[in-house]
Amino acid sequence: MADTERIFLNHAEIKNCAQQIGSYNEKIKDQLDDFATQISKVQSWDAMGASEMRDNFNALKPDFAKFYEYLSKVVKFINQNVSDDAITLDTSIKNNAMPLKKRI
Repeated sequence: MADTERIFLNHAEIKNCAQQIGSYNEKIKDQLDDFATQISKVQSWDAMGASEMRDNFNALKPDFAKFYEYLSKVVKFINQNVSDDAITLDTSIKNNAMPLKKRI
């Protein structure tokens, strides 16, 4: 007899996890925005390290933006699909259970 694994999904936990990811994503974005503000203040420095630091940070900005957008899309996808799947699953279970009730 083959071993089978059962996977139990708790939709509330999945949605909670997605909400936490979204919250952390926003916090990271806020921190990066604050850092960008601080870096812009460094423009008055006349040091080689200051300009190199600004250039390196500015070069990374598009990557940060892509990461933020990606996580936002993941959270949106989870929220939309977990809700839809839960409703579909519940409806399917109820519909399939009705004929069983009539036979019992």
